[in-house]
Amino acid sequence: MRLTKILGAMAIALIFSLGLTSCGGFSEKAAEKMVEKYDDGDMKKDDFSKCIDWVEKYYQDYEKGIEDAIQDSKNEKKFSKNIEDFEDKFEDKWDGIEDVIEMLNRASYDDDKDMGSSNIKRWEKLTEKHGEKIDKLREKAVKKFDD
Repeated sequence: MRLTKILGAMAIALIFSLGLTSCGGFSEKAAEKMVEKYDDGDMKKDDFSKCIDWVEKYYQDYEKGIEDAIQDSKNEKKFSKNIEDFEDKFEDKWDGIEDVIEMLNRASYDDDKDMGSSNIKRWEKLTEKHGEKIDKLREKAVKKFDD
């Protein structure tokens, strides 16, 4: 039952991350500037590409953290604790990325297509790949802790 709650929380995190680095120049301030630039209509294709790079690194870090929590846990209780610890540290590191994700989602559906077709395709592929990876990690956790 507790595992179901944990997996549900992972699913919510996935949905949140799809709906919405001390890495490649990412910071909360840099994220705010990009979102402001988008809101002002001043984004260039390279800016969108940079934002996608940030989110790609964010997704990789998130997936690795979940993978590590699964591997480092001998039981469901330890897994739950490891996930909590990971998410506390992770949220601080990536503060502001949710706004970038939300902006990229909006931009990928904008009629004017300022994002560019190659960035739109890259964004769609990245979010799909992340969703698939999270599903696999969820299955791995269920298999490990339900046995």
